[in-house]
Amino acid sequence: MDWINTFTTIGTLGAFLMYVTNKTERKIDTLESKMDANHNALSNKIDANYKELNDRIDTSNKILSNKIDANYKELNDKIDTTTKKLNDKIESSNRDLKGEIKDLEKKLESGNKDLTQSIEKVKSDMDSKIELKTDNIQKNLNSIDLKVSNIEGQITQMTRPNIIPITRYQDNPNDDGGAQKAQEC
Repeated sequence: MDWINTFTTIGTLGAFLMYVTNKTERKIDTLESKMDANHNALSNKIDANYKELNDRIDTSNKILSNKIDANYKELNDKIDTTTKKLNDKIESSNRDLKGEIKDLEKKLESGNKDLTQSIEKVKSDMDSKIELKTDNIQKNLNSIDLKVSNIEGQITQMTRPNIIPITRYQDNPNDDGGAQKAQEC
């Protein structure tokens, strides 16, 4: 065997290996650069998607926050309006009740005045009736007192030593002309 051929074959094999290795390294470099490019593109795409997603989230949060604020403001406005309406109704009811109370107080006061006047009238009527009856009783008492005095006077006259006969006049219908006849007692 020829050493030169062997070396040539080995050299050729070495060159072939170098060629294949070189080609493989270039393919690997190409693949690595493609992978790096794909990695960079994917990383850029992920970053872009992440940024877009964050932007969307921020936008959604802003929109939701604005909606929540608007709903909160609207709800507070409704609460304020409802509270104001209720307060107005309460004030109106209070005014109406105060008016009704004043009317009832006036009616009671008027009723009290009317009742007082009617009581005063009844009292006045009763006082005048009592006074009239008292006057009549006084007259009757005076008449009785006068009669008692007459009787006492007659009794006194009867007890005197000189007795004066008490004559009583009597109407006699059988007499002519209805003349009275004196009768001694």
